[in-house]
Amino acid sequence: MGDLKRGCPDDLMLEAYLYEDLPYFQKARVRIHLALCKRCQKRLHDLEHFSEMLSQIPLEGPPAGF
Repeated sequence: MGDLKRGCPDDLMLEAYLYEDLPYFQKARVRIHLALCKRCQKRLHDLEHFSEMLSQIPLEGPPAGF
């Protein structure tokens, strides 16, 4: 995953942040970065929107006889 020492978190780290799948200290570092970085705020918003859209797709079961 991305290294915040080098700048913005990568998409995998933002996604892990979104789904609350980061260790406490990494989560805190991303949260602080987000408070200061408009670009990453937009990236996170876009990920949230994408996740919301995916959740609205109806799930289909396997075909009969599968």
